[in-house]
Amino acid sequence: MRTNLNHLTKRSLALATLACGLLACNTQNFAQPPEEEQFAQRVTYNHEVDLLFVVDTSSSSMNTIQEAFAKQAHLLTEQFNKTGLDYRIAVTTMDMSADGEKGRFIYQDGTPPILTPDTPNFEELLVERLHRGVYDWHPLLRGLEAVKAALSGSNAVSGPNAGFLRPNSLLVLVFVSTGNDRSKPDNYKGWLDEIRPKLKFGDRSWVAQFLGILPGDSNCKTAPWGYIEPGTAFIELAQYSGGAVESICDGDIRRALTNVKSRILEMITEYVLPAIPVVESIRVTINGVEIPNDPENGWTYNEARNSIVFHGSSIPPVDSVVDIKYDRVGLK
Repeated sequence: MRTNLNHLTKRSLALATLACGLLACNTQNFAQPPEEEQFAQRVTYNHEVDLLFVVDTSSSSMNTIQEAFAKQAHLLTEQFNKTGLDYRIAVTTMDMSADGEKGRFIYQDGTPPILTPDTPNFEELLVERLHRGVYDWHPLLRGLEAVKAALSGSNAVSGPNAGFLRPNSLLVLVFVSTGNDRSKPDNYKGWLDEIRPKLKFGDRSWVAQFLGILPGDSNCKTAPWGYIEPGTAFIELAQYSGGAVESICDGDIRRALTNVKSRILEMITEYVLPAIPVVESIRVTINGVEIPNDPENGWTYNEARNSIVFHGSSIPPVDSVVDIKYDRVGLK
């Protein structure tokens, strides 16, 4: 998140904007505030999102799910457009076999591997790529391995994936599968933390999301003979990164995608406070209008991360003026 940070005294209520970029804030110079001082932050956020869909093509159970998922993908892009995000989208599969993508982005001749809102026929191309179909050779699910291949090596340097990952973006991985990962053993969490390290104030720069079979699901099958396999490796990665984990076994792809969308927007607009607040004193305004402390359509305080998280209709668009004011713990 990009932040503009100021100290606002109760006497003068003078707010001076001091901008710093997502990765450009190498130092902060906080004056020691007097005891009567209140903090205020005018918040803007880094609005770059690089979104990679990793799709299962291994079993017949995925064909219908791919189709439904592709038709509902506009739920993400419409909200991204409304919020003003600068986003890129690419699609690959979990197929690391000789005949598979092996991390390469899916695209057709004459169209770009990386889609943006300005790409001609953007929605049509996205639907086409997400509804990849099921491969006759039923490849093993190697989604984590496919991500590493997509974002490193020749694919990322000189292949179709080149230029996808931007230095200041939030990398979003969305795994869609009715099975569990079979990638070669590796420290994928550590590798992602290495290529996308946390920012100075703890802001995350990558997150994984999973749509598939969860432990306890019994309404959808991995195979026609009734085998059920939760995506435990994908779930573990999503939970580690703070991402959403959504079941697709009730057939409600719209609900699952809506929750994924909300989690992405909550994370990119989350603001880590520079001091511990008196929670009852926190006041948040968007474009001069105070918004409530509400987990559905307002803000909440995340004590573990000492941050403000925005929700629902209160997620601020890029061009909004957001002010957060509070008393610091320890002041008389």
